[in-house]
Amino acid sequence: MAADSGDPAGLLSKYWDAVRCYADLCTTTPEDGAQLATEAFARTCREAPPWTAPHFAWLPRLLTAVRNTAAEWYADGRGGMLDPGLRTWLDTEDPTWIPVALHGFQDMPEPDRSLLWHSQIELRPLVESAGLMGVSPARAEAEIQRTRELFRESCLRVRLHTLVDKDCRGYAKLLDVATRDPEGGALPEDLRRHLARCFDCSTAATDFALHGSRLATTLARGVLGWGSTGYLRSRQAAAAGSRPPTSRGRARAGIPRQHVALTLAALTVPALVLLGILLPSSDPGSPASVAAPSYSAVSLPAYPVDSPSGVSASPSASTTPTPKPPTPSSQPSSVGLSDTTTELPGQDSPSPTASKTSAAPSHSAASCSASYKLVNQWDGGFQAQVLLTSSTALNGWHLEWRFPDGQRITQMWNGTFTQSGARVSVTPADYNISVPAHQTLDIGFLGTWSYANGSPPSVSLNGAVCSG
Repeated sequence: MAADSGDPAGLLSKYWDAVRCYADLCTTTPEDGAQLATEAFARTCREAPPWTAPHFAWLPRLLTAVRNTAAEWYADGRGGMLDPGLRTWLDTEDPTWIPVALHGFQDMPEPDRSLLWHSQIELRPLVESAGLMGVSPARAEAEIQRTRELFRESCLRVRLHTLVDKDCRGYAKLLDVATRDPEGGALPEDLRRHLARCFDCSTAATDFALHGSRLATTLARGVLGWGSTGYLRSRQAAAAGSRPPTSRGRARAGIPRQHVALTLAALTVPALVLLGILLPSSDPGSPASVAAPSYSAVSLPAYPVDSPSGVSASPSASTTPTPKPPTPSSQPSSVGLSDTTTELPGQDSPSPTASKTSAAPSHSAASCSASYKLVNQWDGGFQAQVLLTSSTALNGWHLEWRFPDGQRITQMWNGTFTQSGARVSVTPADYNISVPAHQTLDIGFLGTWSYANGSPPSVSLNGAVCSG
């Protein structure tokens, strides 16, 4: 794969499949996917600065343009063309929040970003990766490893600058060493204890481990946000020579090769026409129709994973009655609560993990027990419940937990919730303010997830952590 010149026709030929793959994940029909991909190409070529270097990281920008164009569709009333999970994700968007992985990726030099993306996400052969850097295949492997280390160090540096907790800052150097170890050796005891009680640091230890596939997952999630797991799977399958169905089961296998060629040709022609209309004049004597935007505005805008927002689902006379929970389509799976962080999956889709361990110890014996049950899960959404039993009678109560993977609650029964980032607070409905001792309180809810759907590490009742 040679370096890109920035020619629209060349970009379209080289990156159409990848951009169309992500656009299909974001939309409901193949026609909508083709339109979204076409508009994303035009947007990227229009906004890119005219002085792009040969090793410009075009593909991450093109994929980001797909997501940003989808957001514009949603804002101007074309949300029906978008995947329902993406619409829900856009509803919770906080455009001011930039993930550590995205910030770290932006801080890398342009050629390194291009090489990292193509080698880790697109899984391009070593010879093609060498062409991206203009080096020999023998040297390419070392260059790829260097960019992995650079990405990891860049992310940890960004994270260190944003840490406000004194303990977390004190463990930053140990965390750096721990994530560098290829063997995943034994951690120092004090660091192990800190990771057991600190969600942010334990997540960083998993996300930024230098060895294994987790770094690629972290990169894709940071740049793409919504749909990163599906995109990774599709690109893995493409690199292996297979053609997976999209997230909605639209299989592409079995279509005659001639039909595919004609279809792509039909899509390519209007795309090039659109690009030609929207691109500024190439005449050096004429003013550019679009001013060159700043680097941060052009390349990779932010996306929310754990954005602060407050949502209340309390019943009132003016609202419609709360519907019954949906009937599960699969057997419930109990998910226990632990004081350790749920490990995020690598490139596989998230699935409930059947485990149950004791919660973090408190200064006194826990007077309550809680379990988190994932009742049902589907693409972008899930149903769950929290079962809580107190050894003493309750007259007014307050539950809290933290989601590990940026999940958002959309509807709740048997309680009233507010959510700020990962933290969920639940207070009684008007009919269950008082709960007798040893009677189980059942809080059910619906929610959305993006890249993973792990269980909360603990649940607290009135400020005290409950046992699992």
